[in-house]
Amino acid sequence: MEKETLWQQINSQINIVELVSEFIDIQKSGKGYKALCPFHDEKTPSFSISVEKNIAKCFSCGGGGTPISFYAQIKGISLDQATTELAQRAGITLQTTHKVDPNLHYYQMMNEASHFYEFNLYNSNSGKEALQYLHQRGITDEVIKALRIGFAPTSRETLKNLLTQKEYLVNDLIDIGLVGQDESGRYYDFFSARITFPIINENGHIIGFSARSIDPKVKAKYINSADNKIYNKSVSLYNLGLARQKMKQTGEVLIHEGVFDVAATVAAKIPNAVATLGTALTKEHVNYLKRFVNKVVVAYDGDQAGVSSSLKAYQLIKQANLQCEFIVLDQGFDPHDYYLKNGREAYVSLTNKRLDYYEFVYGVYSKIDFSNANDLMKFKQAMSKVLADAPLNIKERYQELILEKHKVSLNTNIKVNKPPAVVKVKGSGISKAQRAGDQLLIHFLKTRRFLENISTPLFAVDMQLNIYSSIINYYDTTSDMLVNMTKFSELYPEYQDYLQKYIIKQTEFISPEINMTTLSQIEKIVKEIDLGRIEKEKERLSWLLKESLDDEEKIKLSEEIKKLNIELRLKRSSQ
Repeated sequence: MEKETLWQQINSQINIVELVSEFIDIQKSGKGYKALCPFHDEKTPSFSISVEKNIAKCFSCGGGGTPISFYAQIKGISLDQATTELAQRAGITLQTTHKVDPNLHYYQMMNEASHFYEFNLYNSNSGKEALQYLHQRGITDEVIKALRIGFAPTSRETLKNLLTQKEYLVNDLIDIGLVGQDESGRYYDFFSARITFPIINENGHIIGFSARSIDPKVKAKYINSADNKIYNKSVSLYNLGLARQKMKQTGEVLIHEGVFDVAATVAAKIPNAVATLGTALTKEHVNYLKRFVNKVVVAYDGDQAGVSSSLKAYQLIKQANLQCEFIVLDQGFDPHDYYLKNGREAYVSLTNKRLDYYEFVYGVYSKIDFSNANDLMKFKQAMSKVLADAPLNIKERYQELILEKHKVSLNTNIKVNKPPAVVKVKGSGISKAQRAGDQLLIHFLKTRRFLENISTPLFAVDMQLNIYSSIINYYDTTSDMLVNMTKFSELYPEYQDYLQKYIIKQTEFISPEINMTTLSQIEKIVKEIDLGRIEKEKERLSWLLKESLDDEEKIKLSEEIKKLNIELRLKRSSQ
């Protein structure tokens, strides 16, 4: 059956009113229905559901369309995936010719594990103790169900036995971090006796878990899934699956440091909140968020470590050309603590009181003893450096404020060192990582089938990540097997100069055929991109080390640089 014919058949058999009402509240209006648009923020309903035409469309932003289009957009999935799911709902059997996702069985195992943990939270004695703990910390049943929070049994091999009885291989369970093996060879459930928080990606697949112990004797309060075939902590974000739609609708995201902070924000009816897991915010996280938002609101802990992490996060957000704002908590509070002590109304009010970068930095550095010469010198150096490349009106405002309030004059004309550029290829104007990334993009432009054979690459160049995201969007919204460059350039004129300069001239030299040779070439390209990414991160950290005024931060940066040097040596020796 032709794809267009299949779409027509599915669209004719799926009732648009019933479908839309599963996701949003709708109201009768004349012959049809109306609602607040789920695809953008609005106060007056502009989303119209036509019973006669069987479509749902926003007259303001253009979101929605046929049942398949609406379903794909509201769930944040591809048209192909939406077609498959709605065909099943309509009782239409599909003749699949596309390649099955090689990670599908891993996703199924993760989903089985999460269902088991969720059931155990409400239906076991140890689970009920964990449930009581969650309730005491302000996490309601509604939030628990929305985030699919569960509890892993205290017994050693319950999950392993359950999933192997369902014919899943124990080695696969080990590969994705659900099961471990001790020195004696005995198996154990990795998240045993912990509250579990599933990490759900943008396609709705569970790719890992964060888990918290409620036993005060356990030293490691939190453990997270290790990087594996479906999970990468440098890219993955907690609650992305639930937050994604609201992120696209509002154009912003609140980013936290912990899963309980996210749970508190969701409890406050603010769903567009995510958190990093077991790592600080990375460039890859920020570039991933850039696909959905244009503003990142940093809501970290109110202690010194949280402030330091916020300042580091700002540098990454700024480099990605995203807006950045800060939510400030009192010393000793994290977002969850604040919510628990002050309630929803106060918490919502707090999240609306945002500071820009200059307000935030001034608030941080002005909390010193101005009678102490060393503190005063650090304050002058820090504020002078921050304001040196600020717009003139901002610079003048803070110079006047600091002079009037603290009797301190700043030197805002100091030379500000910029982060280093990436390593260049000798004799050319581009980096090794950029050249490799361009080659990978050409493969993706040549045929959609290449996307099925490669997991999301960590591009070292922001423009390449943007183009990659747009290529995915192009394939998701068309049935084309390769990208029509004329159409693509019309859809994304902002890439025209880059495509002309680096991409289009090379496309004729790359074959669209997928075989062992091309897959081997792509593997080498991905490794080159990875090396370039590490090189760039190393140089960025070296620059931060040079610019830092904090001795403790310098030590941490030096350690991170050492780790990257070791990683580079290992990766180069394996090539």
